[in-house]
Amino acid sequence: MSDHAAVETMTVARETICRSQAIQVHAIARLCKIRGHTRWVADEVALELSVSRQAAAGLVDVAETLTTRLPRLLAAMEDGEVDLRTAGKICDVTAALSDDQAREVDKKIAGRLAGKDSEKVRRIARDAVCAIDPDGYAQRAKKRRKDRRVELLMSSEVGRVRR
Repeated sequence: MSDHAAVETMTVARETICRSQAIQVHAIARLCKIRGHTRWVADEVALELSVSRQAAAGLVDVAETLTTRLPRLLAAMEDGEVDLRTAGKICDVTAALSDDQAREVDKKIAGRLAGKDSEKVRRIARDAVCAIDPDGYAQRAKKRRKDRRVELLMSSEVGRVRR
């Protein structure tokens, strides 16, 4: 395989992974709908995907968010432009918003994510959240700054830092 073919193969594989993850998101969201959004869905997802319950619960949350609040982002996954990890970061950034505000962010960032790394995508989403909900964004940022702290604990574990 030549270097050009190797790069092309990597690109096609990444797009295929994104599309496959979109299919998985739809399946998880469908399972939630069938099972009635119970807490047992995460247990079933964990068992079937061989992941921890915590990871499965995160997948369930992301699947529900993508299918209900961020449909354009899900479409970008279906087009092979955005992977699940990146989509999850956008779900995190929009979590504090109302459904309507999240859909506005989704609309604002649509078409701007292809070819960007996950941190750049997070910044794009954060900027969109700030534009759509500037007061709420400022309040949440102020709370995060207030909640930051580093404590030095003096015990048998001298010098251990807890955040």
